Amino acid sequence: MRLSLLLLLLAACAPGIPPDPSPAAPDGERSDRADAARLSEAQALQLVALGVPVVVPTLAEDWTLTVFSADPGLYEGGRFPSYGLEYRRADGTCLWIEGASEGIGDAFVEPPTHQREVHAPAIATYGPLLLGWSGTARPRDLGTEWFGADGLAVRLGSADADGCHPLTPDEAAALLSALRYLDPDDDPLALGPLLSVDLYAPPDGEPLRGPTPEAAVAAFAQVAEEGDPTVTVERLRQREDHAVVLVTTLGLLDDSVRDERVRAVLRRDGDGWVVAEAGRQIRCHEERGSQVWHAQRCL
Repeated sequence: MRLSLLLLLLAACAPGIPPDPSPAAPDGERSDRADAARLSEAQALQLVALGVPVVVPTLAEDWTLTVFSADPGLYEGGRFPSYGLEYRRADGTCLWIEGASEGIGDAFVEPPTHQREVHAPAIATYGPLLLGWSGTARPRDLGTEWFGADGLAVRLGSADADGCHPLTPDEAAALLSALRYLDPDDDPLALGPLLSVDLYAPPDGEPLRGPTPEAAVAAFAQVAEEGDPTVTVERLRQREDHAVVLVTTLGLLDDSVRDERVRAVLRRDGDGWVVAEAGRQIRCHEERGSQVWHAQRCL
């Protein structure tokens, strides 16, 4: 009964809250981030208009943007945006960043000779980023696997081709750790590393959907048959066709896990919303693991 009532409440939750508006021109902090990514005002606005959280680098003044693309990806009524940024440094070092919402395959066709874990604390990810490269004295084909937890996968690369020099692994790690969202309003989406939630087999065998973003994530609100856990649903961000909702459950009836929160990314689907991907964090009971939100297992 409790679960049925909760689903009804979520279905009706906040239907009148409008999407976050996109300003007509970059404000102060967003303009600063665009400058640090070597973007013009017009280019920054094109990226914001994609309607998804866009990740950009923070670069020194000796970097120049050489190639720019931003595709809204409007196909058959759906939105599948993508973007690409290519840069060249004064010493001939090059790098590229691309984001895509479809057609994503393995970035490492063959396992690279060397691999290294890197963290990007200012954006949402499923654990650390994986950086790989070949060669020893001079790295070749340096790049990352796809990463990101916002409905748009991102990767960075730097190849020894077309007259370019590749980044060193340390330079790439520093750039990756300084990645951030172009729009400061997306900063609350970075909750720390997440554990990916499998959406391929939801309880009813169908994608999770609903008339509002909150209603679409109702299946994540695991209310126990006994006890009285506290469930809260918070809309972290919404655009016209993209939303992020956080479902937090406190007081689980579990020997190890005390609290759980699920961060769901949704896209508009006709008149409603469908969950595109989700990540999970937990807090453990005392002496059973970490007391802060994390993506590891409890003891």
